[in-house]
Amino acid sequence: MVAAVWFHHTPKGAAAHERLASCVYLGNMISCFMGHGYGHAAFAMRSRIEVLATLKLTADSIPQFMMEAFEQMHLIESLFALAE
Repeated sequence: MVAAVWFHHTPKGAAAHERLASCVYLGNMISCFMGHGYGHAAFAMRSRIEVLATLKLTADSIPQFMMEAFEQMHLIESLFALAE
């Protein structure tokens, strides 16, 4: 878990944990596209092509992930409410 978070901007550096770091990278990119983070950050991210290849995805699959995330936001928000 530490390697995945530590290397999520450069997933190849996570070595054996590259796939998990790629998932964190993709989640971070999608959250930025959805407006959670700095607006331009998602467009400035590097390694996008490598991450998609590692996860065996195409750029066309990103909008579907974003729609699923929007649909699940109530669940995500309730998880954060548990910490209050």
